[in-house]
Amino acid sequence: MAVHVYTTTVDNFKSAVTAYRTFGKPIMVTEYACHDYSGNNNQCSTSDIWTFMEGANTWMQSQDDITGYFFFGTCYL
Repeated sequence: MAVHVYTTTVDNFKSAVTAYRTFGKPIMVTEYACHDYSGNNNQCSTSDIWTFMEGANTWMQSQDDITGYFFFGTCYL
């Protein structure tokens, strides 16, 4: 199952990806980024982006059902 996940915390990222497990299929996170699309414009700083990427990558590497992942939007606006 290919999914896109955009959020600003690693915990929210984990929750969003974990929710897809209800389908019982392997998961490929084809896009993910530290980005706020809620309309509140709570965007990540450069430091936040790196912390988010490191935390999300470390977690996904330990998950057997996540078959691949591709970070998207590594810039700070």
